[in-house]
Amino acid sequence: YLTRFKMAALNTLLLLLAALAIPGLINRTRALLAGRKGIRFAQHLYDVRLLLDDPVFVHENAVLTAEGALCAAMRDTPFALVDAHVMVVGYGRIGRALTEWLVGLNADVTVASRREEGRLQAMARGARAASLDGMRALLSEMRVIFVTSPDRALGMEELSRVSRNAVVIDLSGAPYGLDLDAAKRLGLNARRESALPGRYAPESAARCLYRAVAR
Repeated sequence: YLTRFKMAALNTLLLLLAALAIPGLINRTRALLAGRKGIRFAQHLYDVRLLLDDPVFVHENAVLTAEGALCAAMRDTPFALVDAHVMVVGYGRIGRALTEWLVGLNADVTVASRREEGRLQAMARGARAASLDGMRALLSEMRVIFVTSPDRALGMEELSRVSRNAVVIDLSGAPYGLDLDAAKRLGLNARRESALPGRYAPESAARCLYRAVAR
């Protein structure tokens, strides 16, 4: 039988896993929790906003998301990522983690970022880089495109340049960097992968959350 403490802990972890293991929901969850003091964890009140501001948790969640994204791409592509032309749109937490994995796999990685700082950091890590305007001329070369920024970067105009043989994976949160409806109308192999840590590696995601709560 579950004790009251175990049940409270389990409910809390499930709530956090559902809300926070989804890329792009951190800012939305922060807004939803504004004005709320927190949630009860056993005999203590745990302020979820502390978790949202925990750099260790945020980093670990990004790494798990990136690994899950690579797993999703490998599962649905008939080619290896080694030497494949891969684009990462956005160079935030998930974009950085993805770039690290892809460079390590010897993929031909291009990072498309609005910020010059992000482009310089990506090049320092061994990737090519382009602005969002410069990205458009490169889209037709890409076999896999990961969208990590919630700012709309791939609309109908950009997607019309993407090869029908490419895979487009949206990891961003609302309002979403990929116009999924436009991608479907163009017949592209595109999908939105949400809650990757919880779906790809639930044990690791729960452990990450547990450590964050324990801190």
